[in-house]
Amino acid sequence: MNELVRMQYLDAMGIDTFVPRMVLPAAQPSVACELPVSFADVEPAAQFTDSFAGEESSSPAVPSPESAAIVQQLLSPEGESQKPAATESKAPVPVGITLQALLAAKPKKQLRFALTIWQLESGVVFIDSKEPKAALPTSALLGNIVKALYPTENLPKPDSIHWPLLESAVAPDNALEEAREMVHAFLASRFDVKAPSLLVVLGQMAKDVVIASARDAVAAMSVGENASPVHLPCVAVYLPSLAELLRDPALKHSIWPAVKAAHNIR
Repeated sequence: MNELVRMQYLDAMGIDTFVPRMVLPAAQPSVACELPVSFADVEPAAQFTDSFAGEESSSPAVPSPESAAIVQQLLSPEGESQKPAATESKAPVPVGITLQALLAAKPKKQLRFALTIWQLESGVVFIDSKEPKAALPTSALLGNIVKALYPTENLPKPDSIHWPLLESAVAPDNALEEAREMVHAFLASRFDVKAPSLLVVLGQMAKDVVIASARDAVAAMSVGENASPVHLPCVAVYLPSLAELLRDPALKHSIWPAVKAAHNIR
């Protein structure tokens, strides 16, 4: 099949361009075919119908002007130089937008945390910012701390709080406030059963969702300080998380003075 007839078949099938990329097994080698018409004699032709359906036509197959132009360009010695240069379409750069605006336009990161809660018989409550993937012996460390601070106490079975409650691809704007409300409601239900005498809040995340609230500006609390937020029924002292204490044992020196000072306040 010569190139003009091949292009006419492609036109009938609605294919603009076809470039063979591999040789079929047992295929005969390609040979140059004599063109039935010259390019100067090419005239606009009607749509190809009968020959594509399998019927023979008495007149020679004539391609469309677009097909002829493509064939002429491919067969021309200067075909490569006549091809229009490809232009890359680039997205327009926004005018007058700042770096802060670009960063703010990125999707917000989903708020995720896990808290572990222990309530002793004396009413002292430990709330730790858990690191699930750290695989650290935090329970064993807290057991030693409890034995050192309260020799007659045993470490009870803990409770856990996980956020978010439901997975979502979109991070809400008020995720922190919703998380605080959930944590405060959970603790209030526990404290209705047994009133706490002291809250020992371990870690930054626990401080942000337990001690802090929309009405109490305590986000700037330092390690070892205590506060009495209106939404909590007792004093809360802020200490490093159990994971931080394991990574840096020197932080343990802040535990006894902070807990002692908090007990003197209540």
